[in-house]
Amino acid sequence: MALEAFLHAGTVPVSASMVTANALLPGGGDTLLIYNTNNGIAFVALGSTATTAGYLVPAGGSRLLKCGPVATQVAVILATGSTSGPVYVSQGTGSNY
Repeated sequence: MALEAFLHAGTVPVSASMVTANALLPGGGDTLLIYNTNNGIAFVALGSTATTAGYLVPAGGSRLLKCGPVATQVAVILATGSTSGPVYVSQGTGSNY
């Protein structure tokens, strides 16, 4: 499988805290680039609810997540003890950033 550069189509900030927060995806691709600006782990899920069993994004880290073309929402929750702040979710295409 060849690596393809991530092509950004849109970004949405999710106001993350220790309670689930969600946002509509901006549309335009089958891949999410997730950047966690917080001092604790962020857990991400497709849909309206996230739990601490979700896709882990470390503090200050970023991850690519294949979401498929039908995903419309993303949800985020932070680990206990984390400071609330934004998690940025960019939608686009590609497998490398």
